[in-house]
Amino acid sequence: LPGVRFELLPLQLADLDILGSREGQIELGTMQILGLAGANEARIGLVCGRRDKELFVFGRLVSLCSSLNGQGALCEALEQILVQVTGPWLMQLLLVARPAGVAGIAAVRLEEAWRLARLWRIDGASSGEDLCNDPRMVSLCLHDLQENARKLGFSEAELPRGIHLQAAPFSLEAGLQTPTFQLRRDQLLPRFSEILDELFASLEVSSGAHEQVLKNLRRVGSFSAMQTQLY
Repeated sequence: LPGVRFELLPLQLADLDILGSREGQIELGTMQILGLAGANEARIGLVCGRRDKELFVFGRLVSLCSSLNGQGALCEALEQILVQVTGPWLMQLLLVARPAGVAGIAAVRLEEAWRLARLWRIDGASSGEDLCNDPRMVSLCLHDLQENARKLGFSEAELPRGIHLQAAPFSLEAGLQTPTFQLRRDQLLPRFSEILDELFASLEVSSGAHEQVLKNLRRVGSFSAMQTQLY
């Protein structure tokens, strides 16, 4: 635009690598718009990247948090990518980063969750809520998220380490979603704060437990055939 110029302001996290930006030699920052003669400057709350004359927009600054080993994780961008590439059981995803890593809440499509339960012979659940709380289902869905994240080159600081399954969607009627289908983090984070606190508190011991649950599931039937259907 005539008389308007853009500047990339540095972010406060020193060790920041968003979705392979370091490997791609992309300079990260947040955008500032300057009017003619520098008047009426405005900052845009977006995490952006610049490489030569290319400009990339990764996500909203409000979802950028310090994660594992002090590295940054732009949770909103991670959510959107994983919802697109993960199996049909995943409907919505809220991720949160803390020094222990990334964890979050996944709203599932119950019909797909029941299909996975039959496929992996996960029995004993009498309701959708029971199924979402079953450690076998939680481990299976977390494994799916992690496998897709690794395929896309997520760093360890961006990799989901824990997940809570939610039978009810984050709906507009409940005030958890905008009319444009964006998650309302300002409403979701307070509502699920206790669950998230418990989830992060369990991360140190849950990794080995999830692996053991997956090993037990693989013993039930033909893992290769099931893996083909799931992924």
